[in-house]
Amino acid sequence: ALLQASTPSSTPSISVIDAIKTAEETLGASANNDSNTLQYLALSDGSVALTHVIQIRDEKQGVWVDAFVDAHANKLISIVDFTTKLTVLYLTLALNNL
Repeated sequence: ALLQASTPSSTPSISVIDAIKTAEETLGASANNDSNTLQYLALSDGSVALTHVIQIRDEKQGVWVDAFVDAHANKLISIVDFTTKLTVLYLTLALNNL
């Protein structure tokens, strides 16, 4: 059976400044304050949460994420990680003339 979840208020209970502090403290990196938005996020239980979406980017630490902070509970509830940790191995092959 589908859950009938109510949609939370579209007016946040916490400020974007508080959401930024929560994201920075939880992730240990600084926010890029230019790209913060307010969005609904679908949760795995079928409900939705109003979130402040805070971009956290710290090249020294290798962190680049969108942090979704619940705009009513002030808790980090999800992230989208944009970093890729790749290792590239180059091999030099010696070719023999046949």
